Amino acid sequence: MPSPLSILLVTAQAHLSEQVQALLDTELQVINSPEALEDEVPEALEVCIIDADKDPEQTFELCSRLREVQPLVGIVCITKAADQAARIKALACGADHALALPLEPVELTAAIRSLTRHLESSGLTHKQLKNQPNSIEINRQNRCIRGPESEQTLTHSEFVLLQALARAKGKQLELWQIYDVLGKNEQTLQKTALEAQISRLRKKLKDSGAGNQALRAMRLKGYQLCCPCWIS
Repeated sequence: MPSPLSILLVTAQAHLSEQVQALLDTELQVINSPEALEDEVPEALEVCIIDADKDPEQTFELCSRLREVQPLVGIVCITKAADQAARIKALACGADHALALPLEPVELTAAIRSLTRHLESSGLTHKQLKNQPNSIEINRQNRCIRGPESEQTLTHSEFVLLQALARAKGKQLELWQIYDVLGKNEQTLQKTALEAQISRLRKKLKDSGAGNQALRAMRLKGYQLCCPCWIS
């Protein structure tokens, strides 16, 4: 089934990856676990298919996190055949569809078609998020942030890092994760240069209206994004 959407599949099961790709007849990006999201998926998501067979709780946490930061993302969860409770919880945590193994081809293709229509016609304006104090929009089309005070253009590195922070668990990344996200290491991006980059991003967040403490350092650990945000 040809699809104009970019689709991410989260699964460690090679046979499931092959099956989904064959059913949808489109290129998929595949990662092995939710922890790999920040490191391996720098672009914004349109559809995320998540395999909950091995670790349902981790899947539910990822659903909630994605739904909070990227309200328009399409989410499909795949659960064990007999686990009705898992499918109900997946929907409660923000999934649009919850399908059981073994996959029924008609169900999966229908779910993706439904999400395609939804994303193409959606007119959501995120009013509920915009009404929160210090909230910012991370706009992937224009690669900028928009807040109550101003719009700020981001460099590619700033955009990739900010998006990763927004999608990360607890909105925080350790230093090694930041280096992975940026495709750097301590030799190619020295810590003083990284701190300068973080400082420039912090100023842009402040100037946009996200507040003085929108990007905080976690002592000897990394950084945390501390303002309401969403990806559009």
